[in-house]
Amino acid sequence: MWFSPQLKYMQITPQHSLTRGCSFADVKILLRPKSIQFGGVLYLLIVFLCIPAFNCSAESSRVETVKSEGYWSATSYLDMVTTPGARVELPATTTLILDLRQCVKLGLENNFDLINKRRDLEIQRSYLREEKAFFIPFVELIAELTTGKERTRSDTGERIESYSDSQEGRIELSQNLPTGGEVSVFGGVMRDYADNASLYTSELGLSLTQPLLRGGGFAVGLANLRTAELNKLSALLTLETNERDTALQIIRQYFRILQSKLDLQVSRDALAEKKRFLREARMKFELDEIPESEVSRAEILYLQEREHYTLRLQSYQDRIEELLIILGLPLDTKLNIVDITKSLISAGLPELAPEDEYIREALVLRPSLRLSDINIQKARINLQVARNALLPFLDFSAETRSYESDPYFRHTRDLDYNTWTAGLKLTIPLPNIARKEAYRRALLELDKLKTSRLALEREIIREVKQAYRSVKTNEQSIQILLKTVKQGYKNLEQEKVRFEFGLNTSVDVRLAQDDLFEAQSRYYTAVLNHQIYLAQLYKAVGRPLF
Repeated sequence: MWFSPQLKYMQITPQHSLTRGCSFADVKILLRPKSIQFGGVLYLLIVFLCIPAFNCSAESSRVETVKSEGYWSATSYLDMVTTPGARVELPATTTLILDLRQCVKLGLENNFDLINKRRDLEIQRSYLREEKAFFIPFVELIAELTTGKERTRSDTGERIESYSDSQEGRIELSQNLPTGGEVSVFGGVMRDYADNASLYTSELGLSLTQPLLRGGGFAVGLANLRTAELNKLSALLTLETNERDTALQIIRQYFRILQSKLDLQVSRDALAEKKRFLREARMKFELDEIPESEVSRAEILYLQEREHYTLRLQSYQDRIEELLIILGLPLDTKLNIVDITKSLISAGLPELAPEDEYIREALVLRPSLRLSDINIQKARINLQVARNALLPFLDFSAETRSYESDPYFRHTRDLDYNTWTAGLKLTIPLPNIARKEAYRRALLELDKLKTSRLALEREIIREVKQAYRSVKTNEQSIQILLKTVKQGYKNLEQEKVRFEFGLNTSVDVRLAQDDLFEAQSRYYTAVLNHQIYLAQLYKAVGRPLF
């Protein structure tokens, strides 16, 4: 049940989604659309060209190396500490009793921040669908009706008026190309009526426009789609990061509540002990065995412990409310949590792998590093677009058209007349200062993100080292405090015996009691803090918490 060094040798193939610890090896799968319904081979070409937007080879090899060497543990923190929990049912009036796994599950479902992060993810998915729709063939149906009157004068000065009417029906099928161009197929029928005569014109044609320099090429044509894919992955990773942060908050608050409960129990025991001691002091005073000052001291000790109990009760209630906020539950919810302190004590302390192994894991698994890689990739896309914008415009256009006109519509169906055109248009904008500065900014932004990633790696290493040291230091504290508690029991019994024979005063007994209660409180706190430090180590490494 506890994590042990043997787990690091497990050979596993985790099937994680991005919200549960996905690596860059999974990115290519996520880039494939669920279905391809439009665009045929062209759409397949577009999606295939989007996949190289990610330089996944290096990251994939790093992940596979970590898996093959066994550093990737399949065991989440909750699997290590708890058993699978049942579905959480929220009762209407009774007290809600939750274990740690149920608390985490409830928090992940109801936490307000996570709900908004899921909405952010849906927003990015909507943007992605919008960008994909840009490469789906679209049809335009055009109907146009115009009427007009022309008034002129003849050479003799006579005013001449003529009327004209025009009706047109047209259909266009267009397809945006991943190279930045557009191809269209069009056809239609037009009727012109003037001077009491009708003229029908039918046409069918194909047109192509393609930028050859600025605005052309796959890097520019697919830039928005690739960026939308990366933004969706970024939203997924951000959601994963926030879920892990929320789970850690719940774990931390869960064990802090248990600490408060144990403090309350210790305070109750101390209160009962000091009340009993006060009764004994009064009895001894009535028998003239001790002076009245000893009774007063015992009563002061009892009142002080009552004050401590009141303060600890308030701390417990405050922590319950903090947990309710994280879980997204109303503050008037009656909540009680399952105490697993005894099982933790009986299970003992888990063994840890060497520190270097945790660091190697963290440099592969941490979601923040993958977010940084995504930001770098987006900066590279922006740099490609900015570099392309420095080029002049050179646009190619071509069109072929078949048409026929006749006073009778039935005579226009043969489309006997054909024409085609093709041409190049060169435009050189001068000066190009704005575009050059945009390119410099894109280059600086890429360098900035690369530097930030290097700094992030070092920060992660420091975080892992600190988390690892916290666990190891806490282990030593637990061992020392356990001995202190045993010695405290022994010392208290000795002081009680000495007090019975009048060899010491109530002050000595009180000090022995305080030493024992403080040692107990610190020991339980250290045991529960150990779980918090373990969860923090899991988060620092990038292992799953739930």
